Amino acid sequence: MNRHRIIIFSLWFTSIAAAAPASELSVTLRIPENQQAVGVFQEFRTLRDEYELLSMVQFESGDHIIPIVTGEHVSSHLIERFEFGPQRTLAEPQSPGEFFVDTTPWDPNARILKFEQPFKALDQTITLKFELYLVIQDNGALQRDLFVLDDDYLDSSWVLEGLVQTGTETRNLRFGSVKYESLPLWRIDVQLEGEQFLKLYQRYQVPMAGSGPAKLVYAEGGIDEGPIRQSSYWRLIYSAGHHNWDEKFWVLFDEPLGEAYGIAVITEEFPFTVTAYTLDSNLNPLRTIEVVKYTKAETSDLIPDPTTPVPDWGWHK
Repeated sequence: MNRHRIIIFSLWFTSIAAAAPASELSVTLRIPENQQAVGVFQEFRTLRDEYELLSMVQFESGDHIIPIVTGEHVSSHLIERFEFGPQRTLAEPQSPGEFFVDTTPWDPNARILKFEQPFKALDQTITLKFELYLVIQDNGALQRDLFVLDDDYLDSSWVLEGLVQTGTETRNLRFGSVKYESLPLWRIDVQLEGEQFLKLYQRYQVPMAGSGPAKLVYAEGGIDEGPIRQSSYWRLIYSAGHHNWDEKFWVLFDEPLGEAYGIAVITEEFPFTVTAYTLDSNLNPLRTIEVVKYTKAETSDLIPDPTTPVPDWGWHK
């Protein structure tokens, strides 16, 4: 009996010794050069809400190596720059970014790597955060120890979020890639009265359930006030309800066309209706334009790069 116990103990000890010590585990977050993420659509928000929550994060490029030790906090300069709101106000960090490793109550072999960093902008506190779910295999190694945070990953897996605190009110941010190029491209043709028209290009994934990710990425057209062409993230606003019903669009101009500072296209599902109007300097309805026809379909059109830089509007307060 004692001999059997010694053999069993010896086998158990050998297995533990062969496994990688937990203290040696680490995860690498690999950030490409000039990698950015921008605030994206969330269902049930108004166009003005989406506009006010426009945001861009610039990540610190390179390899960020984080040790996976339960309960350990690790400071990291992951966020290089954070611009918040349509005026692209530079958010000031309130403390260094920090990684924290936690356990899960449902799986003793899992770890959750958490990141959090608070910022301040426009009298609001914005806390950026995300979580990565990690699995420790039977041999003691991580199932995955390298995450390349490029555009494809930002579109499909990465969930960087933000909590925007204004007094007692809290609003949520969710980030995706700037281009959303992994999503299907759709073209919306809006034929307006006279010879006026608008073409809206949208990245949109039809959902299995709920609402799909969507972003207005390019617009061109012509109205009585003048020609329209826009490709800036900061000037193309999208909102919708559940299942992406009741889609709404703002195309904001680089410079005013007469008294118009943008154009809105508003749809409602039940019954389906479409309205269009120009926007004044406060982004309120200005001139109603009759919609003659509205169609939406997937397209293979080539469009300009939606990251084309555009100067800030000096007129907007």
